[in-house]
Amino acid sequence: MKYGFDGLVTNPPYADASHTERKNTLWRKWFGFDSLVVDDGVFALIPPSSWMGSPPIIKKYFTDENGLKVNITHLNRDECARHFTGIGSNFSYFVYLKNKYLGKTDVVAKNVNKKIEISTLNLNDLIFDVLPRDLSKCAESILSKTLVNREPLGVLNSTKCHANNKHLWSDTKGGEFKYPIEKYPDVIIYYNREHPHQDIPKIVIPTTTYFRVMYYTINGTSQSLCYYNLKDNEDKDIVLNNINNKLFDYLNECFRYSNWNSVNLLRKLPKLPMENKMSDKDVYDYFGLTGDDVNRIEEMITWR
Repeated sequence: MKYGFDGLVTNPPYADASHTERKNTLWRKWFGFDSLVVDDGVFALIPPSSWMGSPPIIKKYFTDENGLKVNITHLNRDECARHFTGIGSNFSYFVYLKNKYLGKTDVVAKNVNKKIEISTLNLNDLIFDVLPRDLSKCAESILSKTLVNREPLGVLNSTKCHANNKHLWSDTKGGEFKYPIEKYPDVIIYYNREHPHQDIPKIVIPTTTYFRVMYYTINGTSQSLCYYNLKDNEDKDIVLNNINNKLFDYLNECFRYSNWNSVNLLRKLPKLPMENKMSDKDVYDYFGLTGDDVNRIEEMITWR
């Protein structure tokens, strides 16, 4: 017979009082208290909302090969921050039963559009390694049409020419430092080793929102940039135009935590035709998006 608690509710400390935890992540250890709860028991936790963007947390505590392994009945992201006025963190809470997920979660979320929205969602339709920052019926619809059973576009990322390895590169070309590498947009360094796709024509996709501009190059890239290698007979202007669309901006925004786009999400971006330039409407039509889907994207993506 297994002994434990029928229910456990906790608001953990976010930082180690000894200040030995550099990123104030002591709260992560509280997910492990699930082990103290018996089967069919209740577990509720009030952690920072960033846990929803953490693949290790979601894979370890919430999902298995079949999807959600616990029955999340309630999920709140950032709306509950009103109970913690004057504190700089973003807050969330969840409640789950330690039994089979029933495909229905009551969600209250402050979404990417900055609005508090209430939905009942099947979270299995929204988890792509992490939960999106747009927890809504429209997000469920858009993601199902663009990321499920789609051949990926083929976006790549390499850490071979990591900009933190300062002993391996120079600001100026000379001697062993002969391979031009795009450190950031408009910033080139010279590495002493080749990038895996050095000299191959490519479209560069910045992973930080400080730089939103995609561009063409044949140089290698640092870890801060993703890229798409042009295939034979692909026109760089057509490819650049088609990748740089509002739908892809929306997908990035959904899975962007802090100021960094998700490399995992960029790798999942769906394949598009590259024969002719596509407008945003062409992209929407290609994926069969509804009017509500399109309105959601247009509402979110305002900086273009």
